[in-house]
Order: sequence, then structure tokens, then C-alpha cells
Amino acid sequence: MGDWFTLPGGGSFAIEVVTPASDDEKALLHREQPPVPCNLTVVITGPSGFRLQRSINRLRNGGWTRDTTIYFPEELLELPSGGQYTISISNRGPDSLFGDRGALIQLARVEPSGHELLYPITAGIAYLCFAFAIAITLFVKSRR
Repeated sequence: MGDWFTLPGGGSFAIEVVTPASDDEKALLHREQPPVPCNLTVVITGPSGFRLQRSINRLRNGGWTRDTTIYFPEELLELPSGGQYTISISNRGPDSLFGDRGALIQLARVEPSGHELLYPITAGIAYLCFAFAIAITLFVKSRR
């Protein structure tokens, strides 16, 4: 299976595998489950000869809705820049997860949040305060 997509900029991305929930899964209060074995190969090509190839041997249950279960591999994919990309995903083995129920596979951008976002913001504010303090010091010194 393959397709193309265009990105405005690079970043971190997660592959999401969304499957219909089975009746047994729908009956569970919580759907935390052990990782599901698989044998997927992902190939992404992009601008300036970029090529990324990853083998995915297991997917973890990362979320769910009433009717779906969402699986993720452990590793994020780093795409370096904006531009047009192609993605190809192939299943190299028998897999009851996809074969029995089908799956929607999508690439989701992972934006920094929480601690990942707080540190750059506070570091930027600290540098601005430091620069402001130096400017005030130089201004006061030049007035004497």
C-alpha cells in the first residue's frame, strides 16, 4: 500500500494503526493490552533524496474510542523538511489484527507539549531577561 503527501515543514510523526474494535474489546472497561506482534515495513521518500526505511515488529495499544482501537509502534519517525513525500507500507507476514478486521493507517504529527514545550518557552524567556538586564546595565553605565 502506498500514497503521497505534502508537508509544510518537517517534524516528528507517529504511525497510527486504527482498527475496528472487536465485540470483546468493546466490552472491556479499559483496553490496555500487551503489544501486538506484526511484521510491517515502512518506506518514506522525500525531497533531496531523503529515504527512511523502518521495520515494525510490534504495535502497542495507544488509545481507543467506542468503536476503534488505535495502535502505535514504539518509534517516532523524523521527517527533515517540508515538501512532497511518498509512503509505502507493506505487511510481510500473516497478521490477524489487520486480516480479520482491516485497518486505517495514518501518519500523525507529534507536537511538543507539556515538559517538551515548557522547557523551550522558559529557556527563551530566560535569555530575553538576560539580554534585557545586559541592555539596562549598559544603558545605566553609559549615562554616568
